[in-house]
Amino acid sequence: MDVRPVDGGVTAGTARPPTGEPCAAGIDEQAVFGGQPQAVKTGSLAMLRELPGAIGQAVGLLWTASRGLTVTVLACQTASAALTGLGLLAGTRVLTALLAGGPTPQRITAALPFLLLVGILAGTRGVLTAAVGEARARLTPRILRHAHDRLYEATAAVELAAFDDPDWQQALSRARQRTLPALELAVAELLAVVGAVAGLLAVGGILATLHPLLLILLATSVVPHTWAAMRAARTAYTGEIPLAALYHRQQLIGDLVTGRPAAAEIRAYRAERFVLAEYRRWAEAVQHQRRRLELTRTRTTLVGRALGGIGVLITLAALVVLLNAGVMPLAAAATAVMAIRSGQASFVQLATTANRLYERGLYIADLRRFLADSHARPHPPGDPMPRDFAAIRMDEVTFRYPGTEKPAVEGIDLTLRQGETIALVGENGSGKTTLARLLAGLHQPTSGTITGGPAMHRLTPGDLRHLVGLLGQEPVRWPLSVHDNIALGRPVPHPSALDQAISDAGADEVIAALPHGRDTLLSRHLHGGADLSGGQWQRLALARALYNAPALLICDEPTAPLDARAEQRAYDAIRRHGARHGATVVLITHRLTSVRHADRIYVLDHGRLTERGTHDELMARNGTYAHLYRLQTTTRPSPLPCPAQES
Repeated sequence: MDVRPVDGGVTAGTARPPTGEPCAAGIDEQAVFGGQPQAVKTGSLAMLRELPGAIGQAVGLLWTASRGLTVTVLACQTASAALTGLGLLAGTRVLTALLAGGPTPQRITAALPFLLLVGILAGTRGVLTAAVGEARARLTPRILRHAHDRLYEATAAVELAAFDDPDWQQALSRARQRTLPALELAVAELLAVVGAVAGLLAVGGILATLHPLLLILLATSVVPHTWAAMRAARTAYTGEIPLAALYHRQQLIGDLVTGRPAAAEIRAYRAERFVLAEYRRWAEAVQHQRRRLELTRTRTTLVGRALGGIGVLITLAALVVLLNAGVMPLAAAATAVMAIRSGQASFVQLATTANRLYERGLYIADLRRFLADSHARPHPPGDPMPRDFAAIRMDEVTFRYPGTEKPAVEGIDLTLRQGETIALVGENGSGKTTLARLLAGLHQPTSGTITGGPAMHRLTPGDLRHLVGLLGQEPVRWPLSVHDNIALGRPVPHPSALDQAISDAGADEVIAALPHGRDTLLSRHLHGGADLSGGQWQRLALARALYNAPALLICDEPTAPLDARAEQRAYDAIRRHGARHGATVVLITHRLTSVRHADRIYVLDHGRLTERGTHDELMARNGTYAHLYRLQTTTRPSPLPCPAQES
């Protein structure tokens, strides 16, 4: 991953620490952060230029979640800040009354109405603050749910080729790991910015009323604090980039230590000490980076406070001069001190939260771009194709994965006729799986056409997907019930469809051994759940492929995890399905003895079809197929033959 400038900021995945600073003892900086140092530009001017857009995006999120709550929370936040200013003015009147001449009881009596007003204003401000908190607590979950829904909807609808696009994958990773967590923080920071701005306006109005010079004094005292807050925020942001890379490496090792998949191998190889040492090495690197960040931020904050202290001394000296000159009464000076302190706090809060809100705006913009990119490449829905399709033909079909120049398959011409079995064979990387995905409608050809149906019209990927049942070598292990693992929400073609698919796949024996039958949850991570062996999962996957009686059944290395008996039963099920429903079967396998009875065999080499014909024809040609077949049958015992199609 890299760091690229986005709207004046960065989108970060893995970045290198600042030049000249060590990463950590024993850590290869080159391996973690890459070979090129990356610069991160988040200057104050860039922030000021982009801040309105970031605020607009945050307000847009709130508005989308709930217009009423958005108006309520912004109004309450503004009113709360305004009441702070009124409280300062009321406090001035209290001090004026208490410092006036005359008996103490009379001064207290004169101050009581203003004291009561101060109490009312404080109480009202407390109510408004509570209302803001309550509205925020209701808004934030809505925003997160809306963002998650949009992210998952876009991801579920995008074409399959997007998952092979590294740019899209990185954008998805940023959206999940950086943007979604940033949304919750953006809400809090937006409210803080609104409160800080309203507070500054209130304080500025009070100081201008007391004496215009006080506005200059306020600026003098807050500039150092503001600079320190912004510098510390930028340091934290840029430092989090390499920290995220280090933490990712630490988390990967930690998942191995605590997860089930690696538990057996760690113990079998007695690798406990090695794995723990590796984890501690990366944990030390994370600790080192955190310590360096904290030291930098602490130093910046100390400098800012020192300079701010000088500004405060200048402000106090100026107030003394004004008092001595009789320009300002003592009560007003006391109010000015409180107002300046309040203004300082608002300035620092504004600088810090505005900087952070700007950063959140970059992440929100990332999400918007990801959604726009995903919506621009949807998986076409297509129209249901007649099951009696007669034939499917590929003419000069070429497909190239995103970001690659060399086609995965090129110039493919083949025909699938209804009810026949064809086999795709070839060495690893020859393009068999890619070609199968094109036939299944999971990829759109880069060039060429796929036609079919009674009229042999042009087919979209969506047309094909209505016909297909897909069985792969490593099926998804859904953490759902057995029933849902097979049906996956698809409509029931007839009442006995599920029973038939389970029986044909040989999954009835698997289900009978489960504690709750078809209602058993298939995950050890769920209470009452169970797990299956690789072969048992494959039987469920075969049932899933046979369910709904697909007219085109594509099997990609379907029996790799199965023993000989289960393999024979799987091929028998595939044969019966083809015979019962007149289905077309596409078989991909490295076991060439399993495809001898296919109606036609296609041999692929580096994405091109090099041979085609029956088993006998290809053996007589004495080409690639014959060479591979003899190599397998003479170097190891032949597996059980596949009667995928009766000869």
